[in-house]
Amino acid sequence: MIFMEAAACRKPSVAYAKGSIPEVILNGKTGLLARNYEEMKKSALLLIKDKKLRKALGENALKFSKNFRWEKIAREYEKVFKAIAKK
Repeated sequence: MIFMEAAACRKPSVAYAKGSIPEVILNGKTGLLARNYEEMKKSALLLIKDKKLRKALGENALKFSKNFRWEKIAREYEKVFKAIAKK
């Protein structure tokens, strides 16, 4: 949730590529994913130093975050529930 909140504020994220995180951070498009501490450090420093990259990833993050609006998610759940109910 925190990554989508950041994205909705035009902020790219840096996180470990674990669990469901790669589903909400698109590496190199909406933020940066790291496999270990050194990659995390390198990615964070890159975003701190590169304003152009930070801005581009932030804009992409905002656009991508619109795929996760509650209204859209609720419609998707409704489809699943209706499909289950038909069985």
